[in-house]
Amino acid sequence: MGLLLYKSDEMYSSTELIRKSKMIFNKVLDKEIDKAIILRDGKPCFLLMEFKKYEKIMAEYEELKDYVASLKEVNLSKRIKKETKKVEIE
Repeated sequence: MGLLLYKSDEMYSSTELIRKSKMIFNKVLDKEIDKAIILRDGKPCFLLMEFKKYEKIMAEYEELKDYVASLKEVNLSKRIKKETKKVEIE
């Protein structure tokens, strides 16, 4: 949830990114800030984060996706068994 929330010290205008990119990248890499939100026309437009953090998030996402798929398979097989029993009884 932390990546969905952002603080004022993590927000930079696109102009600041152009002028101070090294400083912003270093803050993210040195973990002074979790991420950098780049504003365009005063609105959040881009999110910069350390690539290792991105890889970790994607690995967790894949695990969760596989887990949800396995739950769906279990529920489907239970439903098929129930329907089969109903047909056999009738």
